[in-house]
Amino acid sequence: RTLAPTRIPPRVEPSELLGVVELDPAADEEKAVLEAIYGSEFSVFGPAEWGLDIPGQPSCPQAVLRVMLPAGYPRSGEPPVLVVECEGDPKAVMEAAAE
Repeated sequence: RTLAPTRIPPRVEPSELLGVVELDPAADEEKAVLEAIYGSEFSVFGPAEWGLDIPGQPSCPQAVLRVMLPAGYPRSGEPPVLVVECEGDPKAVMEAAAE
């Protein structure tokens, strides 16, 4: 059986998938706490998209954990969407992030 070739979709920024999202005001408090804990490793990419730098190691390049918040977060009860972006071996990045 021969499989037809598949077309790889173009790279889409995670924020483009979510569109405009309104968060619950409690999200501002959560953002302030994360900024206090992580300092310069915490980034705000947009109103509903935050990030956390995962430092690299010799066996593992630096990565970014992108957190995309659903409408009404955190009171909506829907969990955020998490995306790990990195170059190199994603398994090594996931192991480093879990430490």
